[in-house]
Amino acid sequence: MPAGRVVSVGARRWVLFAATALVAVSGSLMGAPVAPAAEPAGRFGIFRECPRFTIGVDYCLYAQTLGGEVTIGRLTLPLERPLLLQGGIARNEQQRPVVETFFGALDGETFLRSPQRVPGGLFGMPLYATLELASPASDIEISSDNIVNEEGTAVGLPVRIHLENPLFGSECYLGSHGNPIAIHLTTGTTRPNPPNKPISGKLVALEQVPGPTGPLLEVAAMMVDNTFSIPGATGCGGRGEEQLVDATIDHALGLPSPDGHNTIVQNNTIWTATAEDVIADEGG
Repeated sequence: MPAGRVVSVGARRWVLFAATALVAVSGSLMGAPVAPAAEPAGRFGIFRECPRFTIGVDYCLYAQTLGGEVTIGRLTLPLERPLLLQGGIARNEQQRPVVETFFGALDGETFLRSPQRVPGGLFGMPLYATLELASPASDIEISSDNIVNEEGTAVGLPVRIHLENPLFGSECYLGSHGNPIAIHLTTGTTRPNPPNKPISGKLVALEQVPGPTGPLLEVAAMMVDNTFSIPGATGCGGRGEEQLVDATIDHALGLPSPDGHNTIVQNNTIWTATAEDVIADEGG
C-alpha cells in the first residue's frame, strides 16, 4: 500500500472501528448479499471478499495478525503464521454509543485457518493448534470508541482451538460452539484475576491514502487479553478413547484453565475502505 500521512488521534475516531483484528463467520443481519459482477483489481483488490453489496455494509475490512502469542495454562504458543480476518462493517452513527456490526466474507472464508506449530509438540509428537471462530459473525463485539480511547473491549471474539496430531483425530477441541472461549481484546489495560497482572495494548499508528468517497486506511494496533478462561479438551483420540485422551491432554496442558492463567497478545495490521470505493474499483 502506498505510504500516506499519519493522522492525529483526534482524526482517527470515525475509522478505527477497523481495528477489529483478530477475528468472525460469514453472515448478514441487515439483508441478503448480492454477488458482485466483478472484483476490485486496483489498490482496493485486498477487499475482493468484502460483502460490499449487502444492504447496510458501509466499510470493507482486511485484517492480519502478524505476530504475538497465546498462553493457555502451561502452554505458550507463538503466533508464527499470519491470521486473516476479512469482511464488512455496518456502522450506525444514529445510536449512542455507535453500534457496529460485522458481516462475513463473500466466500465464507471470514477467518482463514492458520495452524500454529506448538513448540516441542506434545507426547513426543508434532502438534498444531488452530484458532477458529465458534459463533456467527453477529456475535462479534466491536467498539471503535474503545479502540480510540484505549479502554474496554475493542473486539470480542468467541473462538475454539483445534488441536491436531496423528493420534487426536479430527474433532479434538478446546472450546466449542456451545461453550466458546470468550476473548475480549483491548488496546487498553486489562483487569485480570490473579495471578495474572494487568497488561496493556496500544494503538500504534494510522495512515491514510485519499479515495473517492473516503480514505484507504492502514491501522497498526497491539491488542491483548488475559481475562479469559479455557475449558478442558473434548473429542480427542477417536471413538471410544475420548475420555482417556481428553484427560491426558488436560493434565499435560493444565486444563481447564480459569481466568487469570491465560493470555493472548496480537500485533495487528488492518486495512479499511468504504464499500463505495471498493465497488468503484471493480475491474481495475
